[in-house]
Amino acid sequence: MDEEPELRPLPPPPRCRGIPLGDGNYTGCSYGYGDIAPFTGPRDCPVCNGSGFEGPIETTLPHSDFGDPDCCGCLNGVIRGDQADIVCNECGTVLRTVPAANVGQTLTGLELTLEVASEMCPHCGSVNLFPGFSKMLAFTCRQCRKAVLRPE
Repeated sequence: MDEEPELRPLPPPPRCRGIPLGDGNYTGCSYGYGDIAPFTGPRDCPVCNGSGFEGPIETTLPHSDFGDPDCCGCLNGVIRGDQADIVCNECGTVLRTVPAANVGQTLTGLELTLEVASEMCPHCGSVNLFPGFSKMLAFTCRQCRKAVLRPE
């Protein structure tokens, strides 16, 4: 008789400890310790850039499109050694764990499943893509950083 494998929850991604001091200690990070909510405040930690996690790959992929329609968070890739978690920056849910070498490809694959709006910048002519949107009424160009307002 085959035994069913034991189901265990995934471990949480590593919380940011701040800047390594070289002696095994760290400066500390108010985002990692939970003193400041992720991606709020000055985002002044050079390790996590305000995410509270060490080494995140930030995206604007909405968690609401990938399993939790009531969550307002976005999905990020958090690398921990040779593995990476796709984790929500709001609720902390880990959607999946992939090899660290594949995290970019995995996030791109998720992005491709969403509707994508494309808008050309009238200032510089570059094309801007906005996953999860069908149309953009206003945006900041990712190339020239100028504001664009579209009439309805």
